[in-house]
Formats: sequence, C-alpha cells, structure tokens
Amino acid sequence: MHAWLAFFGGVCAAFGVLLLLSGISGLVYFGIGSQMQFVIGVIALFIAAIVALMLFAAVHVRHRRIKTGIEALIGAWGSAVTDLKPQGTVRVAGEFWRATVAKGSNWIGEGEPIKVIGLEGMLVVVRSAEEKA
Repeated sequence: MHAWLAFFGGVCAAFGVLLLLSGISGLVYFGIGSQMQFVIGVIALFIAAIVALMLFAAVHVRHRRIKTGIEALIGAWGSAVTDLKPQGTVRVAGEFWRATVAKGSNWIGEGEPIKVIGLEGMLVVVRSAEEKA
C-alpha cells in the first residue's frame, strides 16, 4: 500500500514539474496551451503534496508504539460514577472500574473528573482531576 502511494505521488510530482516547466518555457505538449499546462502542473503538484502528507501520516502511525493494558490506563482521564470514600466505581475509556482514592487525597464525589495514577491488583488508583500531582 505504501509503495503504491509513494509511486503515485512521485508520478504526480514528476508530471507536475514537467508541465509546470513546459508551461513557463512555452513548450506545447499534447496540443494543450502553455497556460493550461501551467494550471495542470500546479494541480498535479498539489495532488503530489497531499499524497506525500498521506504517506507521512501512514508511516508515522505504523511506527507509533501501541498502548494497551496498564500503559493505556495510567494517565487516563475519566469520571466518578459513585462517591469514592475511599472506594467506588469510575468510568475510564468507556469502561467501568472499581477504584480507590490515592493516599493523601480527599474523597471524590459522584460525577467529578478523575485521573488514573496507578493500579493495585484489580483496583484503579485515582485522584481528582483538579488536584495537583
């Protein structure tokens, strides 16, 4: 897929440069006027730029590290479903978790935003989102 995207972008860029230079120099290809060649060359270069951005995004996403499990959970934001005095239920990343408030933090009321700071067995350790770390 990436090879075809790169090939298409390269062809568009080469075709665009050829038409752009021929339009500027006044050479006529395919019976098209020099002004039209200039316009088609600019359009081909614009398409090549879009293809280059798509290729860059695809390669960037492919080399990004996958985050699952604990790595994805710690640092995630959510909200308290029940009061946490010190334990209760929170919703993080669309999932319901049993949670406990971090040591040294006040209890968290229902509906308040929270941030996950750790994991103790199957309990998520959270603190209030407004609280400084």
